[in-house]
Amino acid sequence: MSYPKDPKARYLSRSWTSSLSTPELMGKVFDLIVVIPAYDETDVAATIDSLASCDAVDATILVHVLYNGADMTRRRESDGLQMTKCQEINLPDWLHLVQSQYYHQEIRKWGVGHARKILMDHALDHQNSSDALIVNLDADCEVARSYFQRLLDLDQAHPEMDAFSLGFAHTDLAPAITAYELHLRYFRMMTDSAKHPHAYHTVGSAMAVRGRAYIAQGGMPLRQAGEDFYFLHKYSKVSRLWQDHVPLVFPQGRASDRVPFGTGRAVLQYAHTQVQSSYHPDSFELLEELIMYLKTGGKSILAKANQSYQKNESLDEWIHRSRNNSQTEENYQKRIFQEFDAFRLMKYLHYLREHGCPDIEVTQAVKASASRIGLQQADSDALLLLEALRPLDLKRHQ
Repeated sequence: MSYPKDPKARYLSRSWTSSLSTPELMGKVFDLIVVIPAYDETDVAATIDSLASCDAVDATILVHVLYNGADMTRRRESDGLQMTKCQEINLPDWLHLVQSQYYHQEIRKWGVGHARKILMDHALDHQNSSDALIVNLDADCEVARSYFQRLLDLDQAHPEMDAFSLGFAHTDLAPAITAYELHLRYFRMMTDSAKHPHAYHTVGSAMAVRGRAYIAQGGMPLRQAGEDFYFLHKYSKVSRLWQDHVPLVFPQGRASDRVPFGTGRAVLQYAHTQVQSSYHPDSFELLEELIMYLKTGGKSILAKANQSYQKNESLDEWIHRSRNNSQTEENYQKRIFQEFDAFRLMKYLHYLREHGCPDIEVTQAVKASASRIGLQQADSDALLLLEALRPLDLKRHQ
């Protein structure tokens, strides 16, 4: 079987995707495309209204909403009402809205990764350039007025980057979502403090990618959850992911059992336990030690916990393989973290959890790590800690 030579045509010919009927887009292209999967949502119009209220930009922008889920009469009727509400919103001339529906029978095999992939694959045919951005947003979010301008500025300022992790901040800071966001920021900042180069937020409603880079990395993973983590870290491994911390996206913090982990699941679990756990601070001390070992090619000393991990995972083989495939020290430093990437980092922290570094309550973790992440005063209140961490998270990447 022969495949087309054009990268986009070749990707689409190999990729599972669903054909969406959008005759209103026939022959149209846009400077920037925002895609929004909507599954059992109750107020999509609030998201569209927020986008319509953004500052005007000198660009043409498409917003594409995909209502999806199990093929049920109730859901079709509910989504139909959502579509009508969205159609009634007055949009500026430069902003265009398209709404599609896709329903299916095998709901157990369906996940948000499928919906994002359908939308992003479809967007490829309506970009004015293969370098243009495809932006992911969720239907429970509002955005900053500067949302579109910031995206266009990032596009122009960082042409060498393939993908972008955008700044976010949850709005309804109830105890559950406050504790969860605190965990997210603590984890990223501690990973950064340990000098792992892949310390990025991976939030599905706050990410963007260039069309050509989306194709080159094989598109969106078909996962029920965690698709954002696996997707964005395709680009961190090749040093083409930019972390932007200017708050652009404001998600809600809702309980949900639709996915096995993530924001909705964390909020749901908190309702039962009243506790948000996070990684033990000692784990990041050990992580920094392990990273030094890898950076120096195995020439530093390891603590007992890391010695066990080194043997179990054959770290010296990583070092040997990376050295053999690197002509310069700079190349080695990149290759060794293609071995010890974000996925292996998570597995490492889970290994330490079972070997002397159990998870602890998140406010206790932050307080114990105050000096490491630059926190001047460590309060016991989760909301006060989060308010202190947000600007620190931004400051570290300005």
